[in-house]
Amino acid sequence: MLAAILLGCAKPAPPPAAAASARASHISVDTSQMEGLDVGMLAGDTERAAIKRVIRAAEPAVGVCYQRALRKEPYTWGTLELGLVVDERGGVEHVAVRLSTVPDRELEHCVVQVVEGLSFPKPSKEGLRVSYPFLFTTDLTPPEIVRALEITYGLRDPDMETVELDGRNPPARGEQGWWESW
Repeated sequence: MLAAILLGCAKPAPPPAAAASARASHISVDTSQMEGLDVGMLAGDTERAAIKRVIRAAEPAVGVCYQRALRKEPYTWGTLELGLVVDERGGVEHVAVRLSTVPDRELEHCVVQVVEGLSFPKPSKEGLRVSYPFLFTTDLTPPEIVRALEITYGLRDPDMETVELDGRNPPARGEQGWWESW
């Protein structure tokens, strides 16, 4: 992923409140609201779907981590991909940061703490390895970055996007999803 660094340019003042999404000093996250949450296997469910459901149920706690990071720096955005090992009982045996473009180590640590506290349905094999990306963006994140992250992680299908052309000003190469060759 590319990040542009503009030297000598002042950051514009942030708007009063930036809307954040996360598909948040001492770090402490209250995960008590997750206890007792029924995220077991559903009829016809796959192991993969059950794992995704457990992690998605933890998104409010991960959002708390991101909100904390945004209070310090409203322009915080990036990807945090975690690798975890689920033990034979469904507990988290190990969590590690596999990839991070997030500039806030406290945010990384907070999300790792949340994931360490998760309980998954009993896996089909001992030592099940899972990789899961968290994308952190706000309305201050450049739209082209959001688009690239969503395409990278399968949240957006670039083939399904449309570009309206009026015939007079076709997009230049690289703009709006148009590339050098098809």
